[in-house]
Amino acid sequence: MKTIELNKNFKLVNIEYWNGIIYFDIDCGKFGKMLFQGDINFNTDSDYEVTSVDIELEKYDWEEIGKKTKGFLNNRNTKLICEALENLIMDDCESYGFDAEALKLDEYWINWNERELAYFENQN
Repeated sequence: MKTIELNKNFKLVNIEYWNGIIYFDIDCGKFGKMLFQGDINFNTDSDYEVTSVDIELEKYDWEEIGKKTKGFLNNRNTKLICEALENLIMDDCESYGFDAEALKLDEYWINWNERELAYFENQN
């Protein structure tokens, strides 16, 4: 499990990947932990190389978060968290579910089905 220290007030801990979803805790020190998950979206170029990663966060549980953390996930903090996770994933895309060969195969079959459909439509 990985940890990313964002600043003196909070860090991302217990970062794990499973089945297309990244799971992690935001440790807010004495205020407790917030448990999160996020969807990972890989953006690729025409050669199936990853050009960027987008994370879509979803809060899924809270543990003893005090009123002082209200508003913690403002736009700035959310952006900071997503950028930290995206940089981590960009360093090792395959460990977080990116499979260029599967993507190529999927695109091949989609194109093949479109060609077959066009062929049959032209026969009529």
